[in-house]
Amino acid sequence: MPRPPPAFALATADAALRSLAAQGRTLAVADHGRAQANRRGLRRLDWVQDRATPIAESPGESVSRAAIEWLGYEEPELQQEFRYEGARDRADFYWRRLRRIGESDGYGKYDAVDVDSARAHFVREKLREDRLRRHEHGFIRWDWGDCIRWKPLDAKLAAGGLTPVRPRSPGMLASLGPNPRSLDRRVKGNAPKPRASHSVSTPIP
Repeated sequence: MPRPPPAFALATADAALRSLAAQGRTLAVADHGRAQANRRGLRRLDWVQDRATPIAESPGESVSRAAIEWLGYEEPELQQEFRYEGARDRADFYWRRLRRIGESDGYGKYDAVDVDSARAHFVREKLREDRLRRHEHGFIRWDWGDCIRWKPLDAKLAAGGLTPVRPRSPGMLASLGPNPRSLDRRVKGNAPKPRASHSVSTPIP
């Protein structure tokens, strides 16, 4: 059975850790499959082990993290919480030194069947984004297609004020596109539904 590209292996590991964390359990990612892995496979396992986290809340976040690293950008903090104007908000990515916020958008964020719910969600998200823009120095959005093709993601990060801090990794970036289950499934709407909790602001008591 072919192994998934590293970014997708990271998404799988993040999801496993997230599920186990909800049960109060953990997982040593690199221990799984180590006996059957060759030297290249061991490097891949170690790479995933070093980066896997239960904090990432969607496949889009996980793959974005890999792409951001391979593009040479500074590593962002995940799920940073902000308290402004009496609300508590979270963001997918935060570059603290530059005070830039990043968001990986996914399909299914708004419920197209329930128009009223979708409209209310959209309004809340707009208010949240405007609030964060007022207090931080930039807000960058991208979607799954931007990430998989990586050049659009690179352009958006650069336009948002980020600059690479190390050389990019062309070989690893090339591994983003070939996964047969990546882009087609997303376009057809069969992608895992992203979480919406970060988009809903919580009033501070």
